[in-house]
Order: sequence, then C-alpha cells, then structure tokens
Amino acid sequence: MPVSERGESLGVWDFGDEMPGALVIRTALAAAFADALDVGGPWRSKSTALAAFNGCKHFLRWFSESGRELSHLRDLTPAAWNAYLIATPASVVTARLSLVKTLLRRTGQLTPATLRAVDVRSKRHEAAVQQSLTKEQAKAVKRTLHRIVADAHRRILNSWQHLEDYRAGVFAEGTLDERLGRILAHVADHLDAPRSAATAHVTGEVQRVIGSRDSMRAMERLFLRGEEAAAVMSLFALHEGWNPGVIMGLTIRDVTRADDGEIDLPTYTVALDKPRRGRQRHMTNNLVETSSRTGAAVLRMTIEMTASTRDLLAARGAPSERLLIHLPMSLNGRGRRGDDTLLISPNPLRGSVTTKQMRALSAQVGLRDENGELVAFNLQMLRRTTVTQTGPQGHTEATNANVYRLKDKQVRAESQPVFEQGLREALAHAEATVLKTAARAATSDLDPETAQKIDDGVLDTPVGSCKDVEHSPLNKGQRCNASFLMCFSCSNAVVVPRQLPRIVYLHHRLDTLRRSLGDSPAWERWMPHWLRITDLLDRHFTDAERAAAFGKATPVDTTLIDAMLNKRYDI
Repeated sequence: MPVSERGESLGVWDFGDEMPGALVIRTALAAAFADALDVGGPWRSKSTALAAFNGCKHFLRWFSESGRELSHLRDLTPAAWNAYLIATPASVVTARLSLVKTLLRRTGQLTPATLRAVDVRSKRHEAAVQQSLTKEQAKAVKRTLHRIVADAHRRILNSWQHLEDYRAGVFAEGTLDERLGRILAHVADHLDAPRSAATAHVTGEVQRVIGSRDSMRAMERLFLRGEEAAAVMSLFALHEGWNPGVIMGLTIRDVTRADDGEIDLPTYTVALDKPRRGRQRHMTNNLVETSSRTGAAVLRMTIEMTASTRDLLAARGAPSERLLIHLPMSLNGRGRRGDDTLLISPNPLRGSVTTKQMRALSAQVGLRDENGELVAFNLQMLRRTTVTQTGPQGHTEATNANVYRLKDKQVRAESQPVFEQGLREALAHAEATVLKTAARAATSDLDPETAQKIDDGVLDTPVGSCKDVEHSPLNKGQRCNASFLMCFSCSNAVVVPRQLPRIVYLHHRLDTLRRSLGDSPAWERWMPHWLRITDLLDRHFTDAERAAAFGKATPVDTTLIDAMLNKRYDI
C-alpha cells in the first residue's frame, strides 16, 4: 500500500462496480491512479488522491448520465471532452480537473487529437470578492475565542488531575469527588459514560454528579469539544495567518521548544508544510508567548490539553501524533461501542473544519454586524482577515496584493475613500482645460499670447490644442511623444468650442468600438480613453450641444480622427 511523504497510508481506492463507466476504462484509470501515487509519481498526499478519485467519479458519471457513455478511452473525442468541460462547474474545474487530465494522459489510451484537446489549458475560475472581518470585529472574535480555549484548557487539565488523584486514592469513598473520579475513570477506560446494563442508557449517577444524562457532557470533561477545536484553529488563523490545510496537518513532531525551557518567554518553532508552494513548501514560524493572548499561548495550551488524550490512545493501541484531537459534534452511538475513532482530528480531506463546527462556534461567539445579523465566519475568512490587515503569510507580497487584498470586500470598502480622493486630486491636476468661449474671451490662467495662438489654430492637435508641446507632463517635462488620445489626461491640453465636433465624433467612434468589442480584452486598451472623453463631455456639454456639434463635423474633422485611431500620427 503506498504511503504519503509523512509516512501515512494513502488509503484504499475502489474502482470497482460501484464506480460508473466501462470496466476497461475503470481499469485503465485505476492503473494510472496507482502509478501516480507510487514512488516517483507526482502525487504524495491523501488529499490529492481523494480529489483525483472524486474527479474520476465525476468524469465517468457525467458521461454515463449524459448519454455519451464510453466503451473505451479511445472513443473519447475532442468534442465530447469539450462538452464535458462546458458542463462542469467552475469549482470542479479548479479543484479536480487538472488531476483528471493527468490520469487521462497517463493511461496512454487517448487519440492524438483528444490528447491535444485535453492538454489545452482550461480557463481558471475567477475568484469572487470575499468578505473578511473589520479590525474591531477581529478583536472581538479573538477575545471570545481566547476565553473559550482558556475555559477548555482549565476544564480538561483539572479533570485529568482529578482522575489521577482518584486513581491514587486521594478521595474518600462516597464523596462527590470520589463519585466524579469514578465516572471520569469509566470515560477514560471505555470512551463512554457509565450506562445501565439493562437499558444501555446513561446512568442516573451521571445525572446526579455531572448534571446531565447526555454522554457528551461526561466525555467533554476529558476531551476537547468540536467547537473548541474550531476555536483553536480559528485563533491560529487570526494570530499567525496559517491556512486551514497547514493547521489541520500539524503534528506534535512539528513543534519544538526553541528556548532552553527556563526563560520567561517560551518560544516555539513550528515546522509548516504548504505543498502548493513546490520547492518552497517547507517553512518554519517562531512563536513567542509574550502573553496569554498570543498564538504561542494557544499552541502551548493545545499541546497540554491533548497530551493525556494521546497517551490514552497510545495505550489503547491507536497512537496519534496529531496536534489536535477532539470529540465529534455528535456521538451517533459510537460511545456505546468504546470506539477509538470517537476521538478524531481535523480532517484535511474535507479541506476545512466541518460546517457544523464553525456554525456552532460562530453562534457561541455571537458576533453581529451593523444590522444586528449574526456574522458566520470560517477559517478562510479569518485567515483572509489576518493577511489583509498584517501582511502575507506563506505567500509573496504580490500574491497578497493581487489575490487577497484586491479581492477582499472589507479592504475595498476601507480603501474607497482613499481612491476617490486620489482620483479627485488627479483629475484636478491631470485633465484638459475646457473653455466654453474663445480662449481670449475666457477667464483662465492662459497668457494672452497663448490664448491668441489657440484661437488662431496655431496650437491645434487632432483633439484640441496644446499650450506647451515642448514641456509635457506625460514625458517628464520633455517634448511630448504621447498618443493624442492621452491629451484628455494632460494639463497642457485645452479644448475650445470650435473643437467640439471632432471630440464628439471621436467619442462616437469609440462608442461604436465599445459595442462591437464588448467585454473582450481588446476593449481594455480603449476603455480608459473612452471613459475620459465621456467624463469630459458629460461634465461640460449638454446633450443638445453635443448633438449639434456632431452634425457640424466636417470631412476634415472625421479624416483627422480616423487617421489618429489608425495610429497614423503616433510617434
């Protein structure tokens, strides 16, 4: 059986009759799957294996249900492959499609034409704008999460100490402490609360001592609850900016004391593994416990809370090195069987903590927005909050700017006033001067000689006039060499009424181009110019003035503008 780079089993994957598709296809995919997981293959983790397996099922199921069922992979045509791509949700494309492509290539059974179609790079799913917390909300969440973790730490350590004292015979028989110790011992020995032999119900003694006949209330005395484990992971995301996969993959072996163990500021070195970074996947973070409200303090408390649980599992023959070990959100009868799998770790195969855990934690935190609505958060949102507010963690500055900050709703909202102010200042200093009368009659900062030249047409350009072509703001004060379309963003440009027909005709030409190109990349080149001219016309001229000017455009005007758009005047 293949193992991962961490020495863990990569599992058993069944390509049998329960998977759709012809046997010969499933056999070919299973062979390629095993080869990819074998030594020297490209896949090294169970999460990758699961994604590829699910991708195979999705691929075969779609062909089966769409009436295009294949009898052999050589029957897969480029048209059928492209139909599958079109029908596949964007989330599947980004998460699993590349793995399916890898398997199809490794079978060696595709026709050359289909292989070329499979090799075509698929369009990436564009991430939507995502929500993070404000700084005030993040502080409030941290306060509550630290209280939750501290309460759990106190409860669990006190309960294990109580159990140790009970086993040492510290408590007199029949006292409340002795009765509680007896219940805790039963939980530790059987991974369940004491039950009646006749009814299998939790005994009344548990109700009298603990205050509830819910077996989970007895179990949580010694073990972390699911939402408490979610609180630990949430604090790692908020303090350290670790992503869910990194947090859920942490083991005890990844954490070492970096100090001599005697200083007042305990320091921990945490080895992190982020496979998507390729050769830069391995890194370390140093966490210093400067206070009880730090990531280092959460790390220490987590190790202490789960240490006895690890010892217990090792004694039962089910050792675990996972940093986090906790109870599930519900027992579903497993407690009655004394099942070791009752104590679980965050599952990297699910990609995150369960929705139920995070929903329960969000409700416990009780964070409300300005409308009084409950703010439901997850680990991705908390990590996004950290990296957008404090800086990158495990990625570059460019990734932080382009992937996180640029697509973060909170960052956009907080940045909007800054952008608007910047745009106002830019427009005030970098736009054409528009005069509604002849230059000599207008009230402006033009000197009389320049105004006369503008009125005489000496300083004309295809789109207006330029009062100083030798000293251009667009060319660091040197002679202008910019496109005439850039005149509308230049403080040297002047527009007078006689030039309006050309500008209106230019706007008409760009408007036609906009309707023709739509949202294609080709329009991006022209869009800034169209926006500037649209803004100039909207702010300075009425619809009637523009319509009248359009009717006055002469053949000379239209020829000049057409030649400019064809770049005949570009330097």
